[in-house]
Amino acid sequence: MKSSDGQIPESSPAWCHASFDPVGLLGSLTAIVTCIFGLHFGHVLVRLQDHNDRLFHWSLFSSSSLIMGLFLALASYDELRIRCSGEE
Repeated sequence: MKSSDGQIPESSPAWCHASFDPVGLLGSLTAIVTCIFGLHFGHVLVRLQDHNDRLFHWSLFSSSSLIMGLFLALASYDELRIRCSGEE
C-alpha cells in the first residue's frame, strides 16, 4: 500500500521494492508451455492420419500434463499455506 506521498513504506515486503516485474517471467513461462502444447498437437495432427492414433497421443500428452500439474500444485500447497498464514 502506498503512502500519501506515493512512496512504498519501508515496512513493506522486499518484493515491493524490487526493480523488476516478477509477473513477466511467469507470463513468459506460460507462453512457452502454450507453444509447446500447440506444437505437439499440430505435429500429431499433421503426422498421424488415423484418428485413433491421434486420440491416443493427445490423451497420453494431456494426461501426463494433468498429472504433472497436480503434482506441482500439491507439492507447493504446504509452502503457500505457510507463507500466507505467516508461520515459520
